[in-house]
Amino acid sequence: MRPNKNKMHALKKCRWPVEKACKWYNTQPWTLGFNYIPGYAVNFTEMWQKNIFDPKVIDRELKWAANIGFNTFRTIMQFLVWKDDNQGFEERFEHLLEIAERHRLKVMPCHFDDCSFTAPGKQHITEPYLGKQKDPVPGCIGSSFTPSPGHYTAQDKNQWPELERYVKEIITRYAKDERIYAWDLYNEPGGATMAWHGVKRTTWSMPHLLGREKLTQTNHLPWDGGRTVESVSITANVGWNVQILLLIIITDSWERATFH
Repeated sequence: MRPNKNKMHALKKCRWPVEKACKWYNTQPWTLGFNYIPGYAVNFTEMWQKNIFDPKVIDRELKWAANIGFNTFRTIMQFLVWKDDNQGFEERFEHLLEIAERHRLKVMPCHFDDCSFTAPGKQHITEPYLGKQKDPVPGCIGSSFTPSPGHYTAQDKNQWPELERYVKEIITRYAKDERIYAWDLYNEPGGATMAWHGVKRTTWSMPHLLGREKLTQTNHLPWDGGRTVESVSITANVGWNVQILLLIIITDSWERATFH
């Protein structure tokens, strides 16, 4: 499938100029970061749920990270938790930012993720669910790792307006927030597990979900309309098995491409 030239032009038009991206990068300290999921959670659904979210554990673990020299971390948000209680989710997200700031850590939030993996011998879960998650497996990090928003949800065009609202609502609120290092909008889109489980791989779903063209039309965001927020940048990352179409979209549309 060839990229739609009009869509690609609209996305590329919204990207920061090279000079601006370089200027932003050159003002950042040397970034030493890590992926973060709290020790109490088997996946990001469990991390963010209202009766499970544990600031004391997060505070303790981020303090450890800061004490050994880290200054940045990436964490994945869960669309399903936001959809169930967006106000509560955003309060918990704010709490996370407050804890991170206390330890002088910048945050790279990630909206979407196609990864689905489990402990060896356990069944993959391709759709997240609310409530009690599977019990942890000793010695295994993320032993019941589920995607956001879920493989089938990501492919369902009827869901895209709500997914776009999720992106816009959070980024709009934090567009000028210096606690945000960057927005990593999609982790490994169309990852291998989608193919393993018979799900059609992402093609144009990623730019639709991110809604970059529509995001830039609001006065609250930094990319167009004469507004400049040097502390905010956008990226999406390329997994080891990414489709060439997604590689083109990512490298042509965002300030930075990151690689796994």
